[in-house]
Amino acid sequence: PLSCMMARVAQQVAHYTGDVIGGLITATVGNAAELILSCIALRKSRVDLVQASLVGSMLSSLVLMTGLVLLISGIQQKEHAFNSLAVSANSGLLLVGYMALSLPTLYVSLAPETSNDLQMSYAA
Repeated sequence: PLSCMMARVAQQVAHYTGDVIGGLITATVGNAAELILSCIALRKSRVDLVQASLVGSMLSSLVLMTGLVLLISGIQQKEHAFNSLAVSANSGLLLVGYMALSLPTLYVSLAPETSNDLQMSYAA
């Protein structure tokens, strides 16, 4: 209910401020509910919940929405023109997000098991 109300208010503000400022406000308010929930989860030491929320947000924003937009627009029009700079930026962000999620997981699964304690050696 809170995110729906926030989205409705952001859309009304965006109607009066124009496309650029309205889009910025809508994107900011859209992430505010997720930020609030993440802060609450971190205070309760639920890091796994925050990680899952971030993964879901990235996948839905970058993969699901982009795919749906391309599918629906492909049904309506047969040819499209894309801004190559925007495509490069989105592809780069997707790659960085993928690496940020997969490399730590790969390291933990392949690294030899060691103690989490910091081991120090003293020079005599």
